[in-house]
Amino acid sequence: MASTPVTIQTFDKLLKEFYLSQWVDQLNSMTTTWQYFRRRLVDFSGRKMIFPVRTGRNAGVGAVATSHASASLPTLIEAGRQRHDQASVVPRLVMGALELSQDVIDISKNDRGAFFQAIDVEMAGLVQDVAELMDRMVYGDGGGRLAFIASGGSSVTVIPVTYIRPFFIGQRIDIWSANASGSTLRSAGNEITAITNNADGSGSITVGTTVATTDEDGIITTAGARPTATTGVEWLGIDALISNTNPPLESTFQGITRTGNSFWHSHVNTTAVLSEKTIQQALDTTHDDSMGEVNALFANRMTRFALYETLALDNPRRLVNTNVIQPGMLSGKLEDHRPDTHDYLMFDGRVPIIVDKFCPVKIDNAGATQGKSGTMFGLDMSSVYVALVTDFKWWDGGQGTILRPSASRKFGLEAVLYTMGNLVCDAPNKNFKLPSLTIG
Repeated sequence: MASTPVTIQTFDKLLKEFYLSQWVDQLNSMTTTWQYFRRRLVDFSGRKMIFPVRTGRNAGVGAVATSHASASLPTLIEAGRQRHDQASVVPRLVMGALELSQDVIDISKNDRGAFFQAIDVEMAGLVQDVAELMDRMVYGDGGGRLAFIASGGSSVTVIPVTYIRPFFIGQRIDIWSANASGSTLRSAGNEITAITNNADGSGSITVGTTVATTDEDGIITTAGARPTATTGVEWLGIDALISNTNPPLESTFQGITRTGNSFWHSHVNTTAVLSEKTIQQALDTTHDDSMGEVNALFANRMTRFALYETLALDNPRRLVNTNVIQPGMLSGKLEDHRPDTHDYLMFDGRVPIIVDKFCPVKIDNAGATQGKSGTMFGLDMSSVYVALVTDFKWWDGGQGTILRPSASRKFGLEAVLYTMGNLVCDAPNKNFKLPSLTIG
């Protein structure tokens, strides 16, 4: 008995009804950091999300003398009010596309197994790539930064970088003179053809097109993440959210300038050396300034290793291993998520240290600036969340069809997954950042 032919409509239905839900579940489980921010989702519509933020306290509180003490009726305290401002967040678009060649589609029309095998390969690769993208953006500043250039040069194809982990062969990158608005674009859409890893985590990339000039401390971004020298299109990550300055490509942070507005500042220590005291001071200062409760630390693997080496030998009780983060530990709400079964290090037995290769680290092997510096973020997870216009779904082009002829004039069909939203922090002062943490 002949099998039922598989049509484009069959492909569409499988992608929409089976693969999408499976793909999103797999994406969330594969990400290292992104999954924690997805546990608090806020839906919104429109061109931007507007929300109130508290900027000052009510001065109309205090003690007054009683009639027994002053022989007169108590005087009413002067009324006050909380101070508020209005913040706003603009959604940004993230896409992932897959392509099926027409010959594979034709072969699969009478063989469901062949189709499933082809689509499984594409979906598995897509989920891994998008998982890495979301994790990287979580730690970014909205401008697609991958790493700093370790030393500059002229007419180069081999570029030394301060951290090699975010790169892969075939990746397309842009090369800039600095991580700031108005910096000079040195090379656009250059393809990485080879990668050299150093033992300390630094390395070099080889690009296909010669770059006339590169700059020490210039930056490398993912291609297209900065359409102009003054704009970025990626989601704002915690490097921008947890700060005391405006993001490098924006004049405000979430619609409010940080200049002169201390309520919109996080606790930032730019000269910290990794130690138990440094971390405890950051935890205490953040709590004293905001009444926030930092319940998660985020760091690079190199920082975690140095932390373990620094603390565990001297005071092993301060750093313990655990394989479960209990429900509610990161959000304050028991119903928000299941226990996490990853293996974590806990600072002081209560604050998990979540480690991700995309957490910023800078390794400099040149000149007087030799050394390693990592970044540690301390977050009150109740203050940071994902605002979504739409969660991941297939784009149908308004025609109800997911698979469409390839836009790149190739002999095949393509399908596009997308999401629109941004990360939001409604209380930056409840969080801290140690951005130049000396680790060796």
